[in-house]
Amino acid sequence: MAPFLPTDCLSQIFRNLETDQESLYSCILVNRLWCATSIEFLWSRPFRFLYTCPNPSACKNDSRIERSSKLIQVYLSCLNEKEKFQLKENKVYLPLSVQQSPLFDYAGFIRYLDLDEFYTAIKDWIEFANVVSKEEENREAELRKKSKKSNKKLNLSTVVKFFSKSMGHHNKRKSESDKESVNSVSTGHSSVRSVGGNTPPPSPIIPHPRERLITESLCGLFMRRSVTLKQLSIDKTHSTRSKSEPRCISLSPWMDKYRIQRFIPDQYLSLPTYPGANNCLSHLNEFIFTTRQSKTKLFDSLCKISHNMHTIVVTMDHHYNGWCGTRSRRDVVELEDEAKSLANLIKAQQSLQTFELHQCEFGSKVIIQSLQTQSKSLKSLCFDEVSFWGWDPLTPLEECTQLQNLVFRGCHGLTSELLEPLISTKFDKLLSLLMDASSAPAHILDAIIKNSGHRIQTLNLGMFKPNPTVHLIETVATYCPNLTTFCTYVDNDETNHLVALFTLCTKLSSVTLTGQRNSETNVDKMFLQLARQDLSNLKELNILGPWSFSPEALDKFLTFSKAPIRTLRIDNCRCFTDHHLDVIIRCLKNTLEALRLNIRNRLNEDSIIRAKELVDLEIEKLEYVHRVSNDDNNNHGGIGGSFKPKFCKMFLTERRLKR
Repeated sequence: MAPFLPTDCLSQIFRNLETDQESLYSCILVNRLWCATSIEFLWSRPFRFLYTCPNPSACKNDSRIERSSKLIQVYLSCLNEKEKFQLKENKVYLPLSVQQSPLFDYAGFIRYLDLDEFYTAIKDWIEFANVVSKEEENREAELRKKSKKSNKKLNLSTVVKFFSKSMGHHNKRKSESDKESVNSVSTGHSSVRSVGGNTPPPSPIIPHPRERLITESLCGLFMRRSVTLKQLSIDKTHSTRSKSEPRCISLSPWMDKYRIQRFIPDQYLSLPTYPGANNCLSHLNEFIFTTRQSKTKLFDSLCKISHNMHTIVVTMDHHYNGWCGTRSRRDVVELEDEAKSLANLIKAQQSLQTFELHQCEFGSKVIIQSLQTQSKSLKSLCFDEVSFWGWDPLTPLEECTQLQNLVFRGCHGLTSELLEPLISTKFDKLLSLLMDASSAPAHILDAIIKNSGHRIQTLNLGMFKPNPTVHLIETVATYCPNLTTFCTYVDNDETNHLVALFTLCTKLSSVTLTGQRNSETNVDKMFLQLARQDLSNLKELNILGPWSFSPEALDKFLTFSKAPIRTLRIDNCRCFTDHHLDVIIRCLKNTLEALRLNIRNRLNEDSIIRAKELVDLEIEKLEYVHRVSNDDNNNHGGIGGSFKPKFCKMFLTERRLKR
């Protein structure tokens, strides 16, 4: 019956298999109808399939280059006769398979395009087909170097002449001319830096003329033939890749040893200017550009075409920021102009739902204000590695009451003045609040939780700034009844609040607890109290603080709470022994799948072997510093007093045991 299903039904089935390359490939072998229907989905993300490596051990550079060349040859065969003739005239050898017309219009099927993957595929094909020989590459590189040197000499000579003429003027006129000359050097387009000690900006990639011609031909082909492009990206953070889609390990890394990112030629970023881009990019849904390459022109061109984006993820930082983080005036102006272009792109959208901002230093005000135009549709907002020092208060976020996810990841400068507008804002639909590796004032978090905590399911409080009158864990227990995932810092006197948390938040399934790393806290009493609670939903528990507990208390906690823990992590623990390991294996042998330990004591080898037979076990030796006091009456290992160290002993990683 399956071969005779209507085409609409088959399309819906294949749409659910859009990311499954193997299943789609099997579908095209069933019959003609299945082949004609599924081929569109198989070729919707060809470069992602090309550079996804499900088996890393079998990934080799030569095989990857061969696959890339075959894919590019298929697209070259989709060019019209005029374009193929132009390639031949420029000494681009086209195999016989390229000169013939393909069975399907493969270029019209593409829906997801990562420009970096596209660029890599073309480079692989050029290397495989020997389109540009090494001698030609070296010759072109020498010519480019000579042209740069001549331009640099010309610019330097011009500056020298300018200064020499200025020396003959009056002192007042001389100071004015010196000021103008410095501005002309710092804001001009020469490759010479005015700030001493800074590295010069990376030179733009100038491809070989034949490589440029191939690139422009294929870019024009995609814009002309593709009906709708859903996603356009340069994904340096792998946010578009799932765990089941690992990046091919034979590819060159994003950055070299100097932390310099690999850029792509400007022909790829000029994609919206090719004929046909108005139709192809008019329904673009996702725009993900986490490269540090300048994107001003790209933003400006997309602002006129794409008005239906649901997701925008961008990195607002240029690479040439100097060794000490200093920037020239030209860099600042370029970043501010790029921020204005991004703000215009945001304003041009009709219904933006997700926005992520990475590493923004300049132009923050216009970007935040532009989000106010999307207040009725914005559901997810993420700031990643953003330094908020010098920012204006986040007042425009007061109107974004439809937010479901608010994330601060690795951010600095989250002051009371910055976050004060959020105190009185009520996010009725907020499901997730994450302060991952970020620190915010406790009273700000307390107000947000009290106003919007009734629907929060995922909460990470980060390393909040303490406040003697605010007990955040107690607030969470009272105002977040639907909480399922929780991560927080626990002070020594707040362990009793955890009992209230587990008592009132009965839906908790994942809990991560951190604490002070230099002082131990005994939690036997807390474990005995939690043994009286029903923790039947708790599947993951991470204890990252230096807690001490006896095997007996741990046994009662795991036995009577009936927690079906699948993943257990105990970190920075100085009390863990073989008895603790035996208790964990005995109580959780039916549910535990992974056990991660970072402990000080050496465990018995037989206990480790028995545990490995049941769970995925990983053990690290705790790195610690043991200090001895000069005062014999107050020798407590360096805790609780100011001691003068006599010696320092450190144990490095002992072993990693994997199942």
